[in-house]
Amino acid sequence: MAGTRALAFLGGVVAVSGMSPSTMRLSRAVLARGMLLAAATPPPSPLAVPPAHLALELGRRTFGRTLTTAAIGSLLVPPSALAALGAAAPTLAAAAMKTRVFEVRTPALELRQFRALLLPNGLRVLLASDKEAERAAAALCVRAGYFDDPAGVPGLAHFCEHMLFLGTSKYPAEDSFDSFINSAAGANNAYTASESTCYYFDVDAPRLPDALDRFAQFFVKNGPLFTPAATSRELNAIESEHSKNLQQDSWREQELLKLVSRRLSQQTEKSVVSEPHPYAKFGTGNKRTLSEEPERGGVDVRAELLKYHSSKYTAERMGLVVVGEKSPQPA
Repeated sequence: MAGTRALAFLGGVVAVSGMSPSTMRLSRAVLARGMLLAAATPPPSPLAVPPAHLALELGRRTFGRTLTTAAIGSLLVPPSALAALGAAAPTLAAAAMKTRVFEVRTPALELRQFRALLLPNGLRVLLASDKEAERAAAALCVRAGYFDDPAGVPGLAHFCEHMLFLGTSKYPAEDSFDSFINSAAGANNAYTASESTCYYFDVDAPRLPDALDRFAQFFVKNGPLFTPAATSRELNAIESEHSKNLQQDSWREQELLKLVSRRLSQQTEKSVVSEPHPYAKFGTGNKRTLSEEPERGGVDVRAELLKYHSSKYTAERMGLVVVGEKSPQPA
């Protein structure tokens, strides 16, 4: 529809509905990307950051005085520091007594209004208002991907992504979310990457509140049902996706590089490398890795799904972006 604008920003991946490329300004995409880079990392403690990066990290904590600060502050923290920040995040979130609200600096010609929030549970949120929008959209990125798959169940993160769409405690029907999104003239999708899993949708603007209520059930504790029947059936979808991937040269090239990574790890002295890099993991999964082999090893895949969701899908690991027609209000 001409003039319709709805963007869902996922760490630099932009989903656009009804907007011609000529009307989309780069500043909007860059802004959202920098913000979500900041949102995808847990709230840190300044003491956990090396002095050389303290200024950048403090800038990132407040979503950056500039876009560069937000992005670089998220990317330059060493892995050891990130581990410390991740361990400290639940304590910091629990200690927060109220929602923190941050103003977002935008270009002078930017027509939208933005507001950034850090909720008491550690969830980072970016709200965007476009009064001319006829569409609304939301995206949530979880800082967990196939690198986090347990050794005995390759593809579990991807399997979890699929299962969240198949019924929740509040909306138990397996097709509840998809049916609602379709009725709101919308679309939805998700993907699992190495270190993140992202979900997004768009709908007619007036339907956003109801869509968000259904969307939120994916991420709350004990929200997704992971029913045994749905778990068994969805394995067929995973297997089908794997079969499709086998026909793609880019996917085969990636799997070859992973094989090389595993072989190199095996040839390295154990004192140097004790196990392959997570990159070598089989991130997609298939029936063999998600059903046949776990069954032979006495592993309950549904129990592993519940454990994975409970431990990885926590608020301090999440960043949410919502775009709609209403003005973002302070909490």
